[in-house]
Amino acid sequence: METEKKIFEIEELLKSNGYKLTHPREVIVRLFVQTSEHLKPEDIYNKVRNEDVSIPTGDRSIEIFKKIGIIKEVVINNERYYELSIFSQKKFHSHFQCSVCGKIKEDNDRRIFKDMLMQRDYIEETYNDVIDDVTVVMRGVCSSCKKDVNVA
Repeated sequence: METEKKIFEIEELLKSNGYKLTHPREVIVRLFVQTSEHLKPEDIYNKVRNEDVSIPTGDRSIEIFKKIGIIKEVVINNERYYELSIFSQKKFHSHFQCSVCGKIKEDNDRRIFKDMLMQRDYIEETYNDVIDDVTVVMRGVCSSCKKDVNVA
């Protein structure tokens, strides 16, 4: 789906929840739509600060986006990261963080997804809970750093 169409759909979602797509919100939305990175709050601010988006306005926008499901917060090593979630069909996914370079990537392996669904089903059946979201964070050394630090 193209960028402008995604932004239009997000604008419609904001309107249906009583919010407007103000200039600062559009700048932040556009950032999320155009990147596949997991962004820390300071990353967001550094990328949009030349667009007249203040830190408080950015923080309020992030909270609104989280509240209505546009973005998702992922906490890794006590740090908050945000990723676009509105167009994702994945309610269960895993992340891998390199302990050397800090890079975060999503793992979309079907076997991992299947195992996560089995664990979800077991917990729901055993404890009568309803699970609507699962995020797993694995840590290790990525393939690029593995070459550099000589890890087996």
